[in-house]
This record gives sequence, structure tokens and C-alpha cells, in this order.
Amino acid sequence: MALRRLAILSVGLLAGAGALVVSAQALGSGTALPSIVPSYQAVHSIERLVEHADRVVVGQLGDVVAREVDFGGDVAASADAGAGVPMAFYELHVHETVKGDARDTVVVGMIDEGGVNLPSALRLTSGATYLLFLRDRDSESAPGITVVEEFYVLLWGPAGVFDSGRGSEEFVARSTEVVAINEADVAHELTAGSASSGASEEAELERLTVTLDEVRAHVGG
Repeated sequence: MALRRLAILSVGLLAGAGALVVSAQALGSGTALPSIVPSYQAVHSIERLVEHADRVVVGQLGDVVAREVDFGGDVAASADAGAGVPMAFYELHVHETVKGDARDTVVVGMIDEGGVNLPSALRLTSGATYLLFLRDRDSESAPGITVVEEFYVLLWGPAGVFDSGRGSEEFVARSTEVVAINEADVAHELTAGSASSGASEEAELERLTVTLDEVRAHVGG
């Protein structure tokens, strides 16, 4: 059974969120799911995330409300089921809006882990509460999506995800690329991190913990 390359389009929906050209390999007619290993723009501070996010919210991820394969509006590509990005759209119940207009719920679009094998850093769990940095999308910026009129995507992939910490206002960075609260402290933190990387490459790197007050301080500042 020949392997074929699954060409994932660099669609507007993902490109604006920091995702690039992604590729994966899948069996031509087998049952194995293709694997996607996206690469994202390096991001190093909360300050920079707040600056580039259209919306920053704390919310509980709900159920999938729609699914669609995104072909980036390319009619010719839509004839090949392996040429698109499978997307799942989740309802997010907003507990607090840190940046952006306040809404009770928003729709968040993510690569559908039911259609591909995703790295754990890109997987979110329904029922869990997150601090999310989001970019907005509509029919103009995401021409391949028709099932929802307006939605949001994670800013720079896992860099836009913070898991719940020990308290209701404490969150832990999903990405080890987010190393500082302030952009001015990034160089120092990167240097310190390199010096203390340790003997084992497999050792889990410490992840940045932030409070909502630290995030709020950069909104409108």
C-alpha cells in the first residue's frame, strides 16, 4: 500500500494564526490517521501575545458544534479529500473577557484530532478551563469555511493556550516558547534557560505561570 503525501494547504484560516505550511503522511487507502506537526512563529512573552491577539479570554471549552474540511476556498483542491485541513469548531463558554468585546460564548476552530494525529500541545479537552489568546476569522479571512460565519483560532498554536493553574486566576503556559511576562525580559530568560537546560534532553522544561492581573496589565497599555 503506497504512501502518499498529504499536502495541507497554507490556508488563510491557519496562516493568520501563525501556522505555516504543514505536511503529513497518510496511507493511501488505509485506516491510519495522518500526522500533522505544525511549526509556529516563535513567541516569547505575554506582552507580545496580548499585542497580537484579537481576543483574550478565560473560558470553559464546550462541545463540537460543527466540522468541516478546509480547502482554503480552492475548488480544485476540494476534489482531493487528502488536500484539506479537517477542522472542528467548539463552543467556548466565556468566564472573563480580558481583551475584546464581552460575549457569553464564542466559537473556536481547531484542527480536528478526530481526522489527524495531533501533537498533545495542540489538543484541548471539552469541559476544561483555559486562558486563550485568539485571532478572529470570518468568510473573508477563511474562505474555505462555510459552516460558521465567525470564529476564532489559537494565536500561534500552543503559545496561545494556558492551562488552569493552582488558583482560579493562575494559568500555566502550554508552550515552553513563552518564557516571560514582559518582552524586555525575554533575552535574560532565554539565556538563563539555556544555561540551566540540564544534562537530560528529555527532562521536562519548566513552563511559565501567569496570573490574570499580569495579563490584564498589558491590555490597553
